[in-house]
Amino acid sequence: MRIDRVEVRVVGPQVQRFTWSHDLPEQYMTNTVVRIFTDEGVEGFGGVSNYTSYAHDRYTAETLRHLVPALIGRDPLEREVLWRSLWSRVFPLAPGALAVVDIALWDLLGKASNLPICQLLGGSRRQIPSYASTPMLEDVGAYLDLVDQLLEQGFGAVKFHCWCVPDRDLELARAVRGKHAPDRVALMLDVENNYDWDSALRVAWELEALEFTWFEAPLYEHGMKDVIRTGLDGMVSAPGGPGLGVEVDWEAMEAATLLSFACPWKPGRAL
Repeated sequence: MRIDRVEVRVVGPQVQRFTWSHDLPEQYMTNTVVRIFTDEGVEGFGGVSNYTSYAHDRYTAETLRHLVPALIGRDPLEREVLWRSLWSRVFPLAPGALAVVDIALWDLLGKASNLPICQLLGGSRRQIPSYASTPMLEDVGAYLDLVDQLLEQGFGAVKFHCWCVPDRDLELARAVRGKHAPDRVALMLDVENNYDWDSALRVAWELEALEFTWFEAPLYEHGMKDVIRTGLDGMVSAPGGPGLGVEVDWEAMEAATLLSFACPWKPGRAL
């Protein structure tokens, strides 16, 4: 089997735009979709989304312009070989461009194998918990109304994107937890790397008391030592968030045992 064509589409929907921090303008959502064709008729689809200020993202698709030619004529089932061959050895590439190709190759592998991707990766579950993720809203009352709507829809967990200002964020956390007990809804807070050490520590202590499940991206992700310095890893789970290209000092991280990067649930607090 060989790749004989790759199609790239960029979709910028004209929808209501939101933000998730006081210092960000409303964000433009862009979906980049890749379709890989083969000479045996098996196809693979992949998609990634980007959120950018002031205009739709073109960076991902333009990067693909330089990657797609390297795929033509290659065996799509050699996913790992292709993945490594696409990495630039000189300058960094748009992470989403590499990801969308990888996703499409996994999709193609699943179709060629007639197996779901989760099973190919060793998974055995048929269901996983889900949570709702909010944009930044006007005030606490708007969040309370939204949480009520989400609970009616069947969600059992909500992650807040709000102002990323400690006192305002804590006001929201107290209000929501005061209305909804931990056994009814799990709560998480993502502050988009906006806090300093003292603010992160102060908020983490209170979120722990309010039984929040996790406190996401409290500090700038290129300074993971700061998470250890604050002691955040010993309280509410403090995942590093979705950032890419994070430089980690493993010695300082004590062999990576002090911090969870993958947004785990705190032990004993399953959704």
